[in-house]
Amino acid sequence: MVSGQKVSANRANAKRSTGPKSAGGKAKAKQNAIAHGLRSILPVIAGESAKDWNAHLAGIVEALAPVGTLEIDLAGRVALMTWRLRRVVVYETAAIAAGINSATAKVRGERDENDSPTGFSSRHFDNSRTWARVRNERNNSRQVIASCEHTRDQLRQLVDAPDDQKYYGQDAMFLLREATEYTPSRDENDFEVEDAEFLDSLGVPEGWQEEPEEWDGWTARMIRAGLKVIATDEKMTGPGLITHVIAEADRRAMAERQRAERLEVELAELGKEIEGAERLAASQAVIPGADLLDKVMRYESHLAKQLTQTLHLLERLQNVRAGNPVPPPAALDVTIDAGGLSMLPAGVPEAAGTG
Repeated sequence: MVSGQKVSANRANAKRSTGPKSAGGKAKAKQNAIAHGLRSILPVIAGESAKDWNAHLAGIVEALAPVGTLEIDLAGRVALMTWRLRRVVVYETAAIAAGINSATAKVRGERDENDSPTGFSSRHFDNSRTWARVRNERNNSRQVIASCEHTRDQLRQLVDAPDDQKYYGQDAMFLLREATEYTPSRDENDFEVEDAEFLDSLGVPEGWQEEPEEWDGWTARMIRAGLKVIATDEKMTGPGLITHVIAEADRRAMAERQRAERLEVELAELGKEIEGAERLAASQAVIPGADLLDKVMRYESHLAKQLTQTLHLLERLQNVRAGNPVPPPAALDVTIDAGGLSMLPAGVPEAAGTG
């Protein structure tokens, strides 16, 4: 329970807090309830900021200075219409950017005539040397080089690693699989490193033999033992197999590196050839297509009409409140009679409109 002394102190403090003293501060404070009431509903979608909406709303309210519930609602409607008009620009810009990207992608061969990625279209088996196809081949070569070099480097480290050195299960199984891919009889060899009997011989627990990559007990000794089993199947020694795989991986990496260099040259030449076509396609895509243009113009016209009507109504209300003469509206609401094809002002009997 609050004591009487505390109540007296609170009242004394309240008297000292008189709020804003300047005319500008008082005017701004009058809008607090308005702004907070309108912010209760946020017309913000993904990609938009509630903070930006609140700043936009506050600016509109300050500019229109509404008084009373109806004017406040109309000011909020003006803010909403102008907020949506901003979206039209964002949508149009994004649509044009997407059109430019699509047009230039077609020139590079990344998309076919149906605007589908070439990897999923009927042109996937086309042998034409498009910029996109050569780029993909270049990227594949880089991946092969990286894989070969990784195999080579990991095996070199394995040679001198102590028996108890720990290995991740994924790295251990990678080395064992790669060894089978580089053996002299790799085309006929059907050795399976996932075989339960093979993994059991290396010391992988039975509970982990279905997912050996997830087991954390792998050591350098176990990997070397596995390589020895693979080598025996190839009539080789363990160290001999390691030496062979290192040399083969190095040879493949070198051959693939030369191929990647040739593809890089071809890619640069194709890039020069399509440079002009890309610029042309991009310039043509700057103007939206008829469907998009019609959609944007219809929506923008709809919003602009609502905005104009709302501003006119708010202006009339404010003039009435200020005691200023209010002229009749310049525009009449029109009712269309589809049957008789007549157009009459709303509320005017048809007999009055004839004769």
